[in-house]
Amino acid sequence: MTISGGLPKLLRHLSMRKEVLFAILAGVTLGLILAFGVWRANLALRSKDSPPEEPSEETQPQEATFGITLAAPNDFEVVSQSPFLISGITKPELFVAISGVEEDFVVKSDVEGEFKQEITLIEGVNEITITAFDADGVTIEKRLLIAYSTEFAKQVEASIPSPTQTEEETATEANEVREKVQEKVNEAMRVPKFVMGSVTDKLAGTIELRDLEGEIRQVSLSPDEAVFVKIAKTRTEVKFADLAIGDFIVAMGFANGNGVLEGKRILITTEFETSGREAILGTVLDPKKAEFTLKTVNDADELLIKNSEELTIFSQLGDEEEEIDFADLEEDQQVIALGVKDDANFVARTVVVVAEFPSL
Repeated sequence: MTISGGLPKLLRHLSMRKEVLFAILAGVTLGLILAFGVWRANLALRSKDSPPEEPSEETQPQEATFGITLAAPNDFEVVSQSPFLISGITKPELFVAISGVEEDFVVKSDVEGEFKQEITLIEGVNEITITAFDADGVTIEKRLLIAYSTEFAKQVEASIPSPTQTEEETATEANEVREKVQEKVNEAMRVPKFVMGSVTDKLAGTIELRDLEGEIRQVSLSPDEAVFVKIAKTRTEVKFADLAIGDFIVAMGFANGNGVLEGKRILITTEFETSGREAILGTVLDPKKAEFTLKTVNDADELLIKNSEELTIFSQLGDEEEEIDFADLEEDQQVIALGVKDDANFVARTVVVVAEFPSL
């Protein structure tokens, strides 16, 4: 065979092999595409027919079916008497822990859901934590700030206007609904309130401050009438001119019709810090001479509580609450501990032994 005669045959032979190779590759590619399409279709059908996966019990948050509504006091209210009665309403027959600056209490709401407790206040701002527990260990917490000032009581009395004869006659002739609405407005304006934060600006009749939430608030005042008190080692009455940018103040007064506080008494003091106090419902485990483990009901954490001179323990197992010793705590007793959490430890100020879980 000559080169010129065999070349066409060789080319035809190579062309045929190439066509076969292309056909094989095309067939394999088509097969892969069809297989992938069938796999995706089956996956979609399985996803459609299969019920969605339910989260495990460990990841399901327990939603509270109750709340706490306070009758007194209001948040950021100024009060002038101590002890002060904390009162409110929640679900019936629940344990309610009330923690103040210096003392703690555990009470039980009555069949109507009402609860109340007198608590001693300190001069200045008081942080109060109110916690309610239901039978499943679900916790509802309410925190509020109130200011206690005996000196402000005089300004409270002076700031409540007495109705004149003309006002009384007008009120008698006024529409009953309008009269009630106006009375509510007047009552709200007569309740002394306070704001606190760091001073960011001051003008002749206005103080601007940044509160604990980072919001800018304004306090209107008459510099000649407002009382300024600087609290350090001693209390010293100062002037408006002595107030500096950056000072932390507690401004007490009355809200005007625009919701702006009209300052009457201004305390210049150290910056307020929240305590971090909380109340925990749990079970006593492995009680020892100087410590025990508290297994919390709501999330089954285990916290170590150590005995200390600051810790007071009460029992409500009898007809009346009584103080008991640390050594009197027993395995599996149900307790409510009030204090501050510190990693795996709980620095408790008060522990109260309760008879059983709160029931509905």
